[in-house]
Amino acid sequence: MTSSSKRHATFAASLALALIAALTTTIGGVGAGAAVPAAAKKIQIVDQGFRYVEGASPSDVSAAFILRNPTKLVAVNIRWKATFKDSAGKVLDSVEGETSYLYPGEEGVVGGSDLTGVRLEHEPAQMNVKVREVLEWLRPGDPGTFGPPDLGIDHDQLLSFADFRVVQSQFAVTVVGSVTNESDNLLAGYPFVVAVTCALISDGEIVGGVHDQLEYLAPSTPVAFLEPTLEGASADEFRCSPDGPDEYQIVGADNPQDLLTVTDVQVNSTVNGTRVTAAGVVTNTSDQIAVGVNAKFDLLDANGRIIGHTFDKYEIPYLLPGEQIIIGNGSLSQWIDGSPTSANGYAAASDFMTTAELRESAGVNAKAPSPLSVSDARLDAGDSSTATAVGTVTNTSAKALRLFVYCELRRGGRPLGSIGEPFVEIAAKGTVEFEAIEPELSVQDVAGAELRCTAFVS
Repeated sequence: MTSSSKRHATFAASLALALIAALTTTIGGVGAGAAVPAAAKKIQIVDQGFRYVEGASPSDVSAAFILRNPTKLVAVNIRWKATFKDSAGKVLDSVEGETSYLYPGEEGVVGGSDLTGVRLEHEPAQMNVKVREVLEWLRPGDPGTFGPPDLGIDHDQLLSFADFRVVQSQFAVTVVGSVTNESDNLLAGYPFVVAVTCALISDGEIVGGVHDQLEYLAPSTPVAFLEPTLEGASADEFRCSPDGPDEYQIVGADNPQDLLTVTDVQVNSTVNGTRVTAAGVVTNTSDQIAVGVNAKFDLLDANGRIIGHTFDKYEIPYLLPGEQIIIGNGSLSQWIDGSPTSANGYAAASDFMTTAELRESAGVNAKAPSPLSVSDARLDAGDSSTATAVGTVTNTSAKALRLFVYCELRRGGRPLGSIGEPFVEIAAKGTVEFEAIEPELSVQDVAGAELRCTAFVS
């Protein structure tokens, strides 16, 4: 059995155990019909606060609150509702959500994107938070929970947070900091993420919340946290916590996730200075096919301080064993705390498969010659000032296909960036012209660049 098959079998077994646990657990109850302690029925709201800026985007309000589990059980799927009222008690808006897990004695921060979309007709006087229900209570170590046997560390000690600060620029305000995985396990794998939420605290009061998703955390290696917040924000303290463990996967030694390497990382600023971009060479050094490959870059200043990160934009459908591909993406300069001089790149895949598994799940035969070929690929923006790649794709198969055209950019043999055009339709035995536009890069940014384009069946 391949390591991928073993993982699938392990996942299926875990899922079966979780389903058995669910079938023997009533809502608000503990598996096997055990009695529920009275204290286990209540999740405490430790603190809450908000800040209002009229007309701000995407919300008028930046808010956060802190939940605490005072019991000896794991609270699973905690459903809450936050309501904003004016001084007369009129409800201005409300938002509902769910927190995945709270371990015994643990406190968790809720805020940021969990409270996005709040629109108020005028400034609120109060925010009221209520926990509506807890869908399930589990004992630590039960199926469906992660604890010391899995992580080698208590959940509330899994991540550490350092160097958090509010970054003010002319056009934006962001929160930047670093997050370190304190366990001995790699936490990785798009679309699995480690979701982190932080409360902004000023003079002892919560004045906002931010939320970021981190796709790859190697043991003891700081990674960047970066999230915009409302204008005029300030904080002298930050309180951060990870979301529940259904948001990440624990990668063991037999998982090839850490065999996706990123080398030759280059950092560039756009000619107009509005964006910072980074690009590197991603190599699949495993003996399996990496499926759904993404990359991201942490940006560092001359002193090695983390000052931000880029935002992933394309998912490479698959990368064969030993194959290399350039992945590049960027971030707005105004979100970055200074000028980057270097970057750390990391890549993750949604899965690793054998040739047979990929053929079965996606209908792609990675060993056979591709029926798609790209010709006449070139940089040609026409009348546009935006970097644009054009060319022709030919399909030699007898089936109509949906494809993803991906173009790598090099300058002087070094990675510069990438341009993609997803969801291109091509007829059986047909050709199609493509036009891939990269809004992060201008014509001047890619002047003199070498272009290589590949068409993937998507």
